Amino acid sequence: LWLDKLFDGLDNDPMMRNLVAVSVASEQCRKLMEFGCEHLHFYTLNRADLTAAVAEYSGLGRFLSPNYLAFTGMIYTKKGQP
Repeated sequence: LWLDKLFDGLDNDPMMRNLVAVSVASEQCRKLMEFGCEHLHFYTLNRADLTAAVAEYSGLGRFLSPNYLAFTGMIYTKKGQP
């Protein structure tokens, strides 16, 4: 219900929908890492640009190369991987 409310009125504003989506997903990633999650796997669904933005805003950007993300969707949260 709370997530639906975030997207209310954004049907005709794809840029704002993307910003909300990246914000929500980034916060979820930060929380998962805070609680010890060491690996995150993203299904990009042909939207690697949004996944890269989530990685960047959640602090994972330093762990990935754009080519790796585009082909696998996997991001490791520990340095030295993959």
